[in-house]
Amino acid sequence: MNDALAAVKDEYETSAEPHRARRDALSRAVQVWADAHRDELTQHGKVKTHTLTTGEILWRTRPPSVVITGAEAVLDLLRRIGLSRFIRLKEEINREAILADPAAVAAVPGIAIRQPEDFVILPFETELAD
Repeated sequence: MNDALAAVKDEYETSAEPHRARRDALSRAVQVWADAHRDELTQHGKVKTHTLTTGEILWRTRPPSVVITGAEAVLDLLRRIGLSRFIRLKEEINREAILADPAAVAAVPGIAIRQPEDFVILPFETELAD
């Protein structure tokens, strides 16, 4: 069944691709036109939306985000120039160390080591006979 569904999905995705490409090209063309006429469409920046007969075009500014390139170098520089307030220190329990030495934490409340067992049935794939 999954193979049949995947084949149908692939068929529809393939047939939709030219329409998707056309939509993307038209969207880019509308954006070029809207950007060229932005001042008049936004009433000289008073509004961020313009209504057309078939829909709306909108200009929205996203919230600011921080992009870090070369995290280790940035961390080092922040430390050297005294801006460590921008460095987050995260304490967390080292689960790998506990699994490596479970006897050392055997008496610590709140720590338990579990090893559940799963029961799994894996049917063989078979072809239906005619």
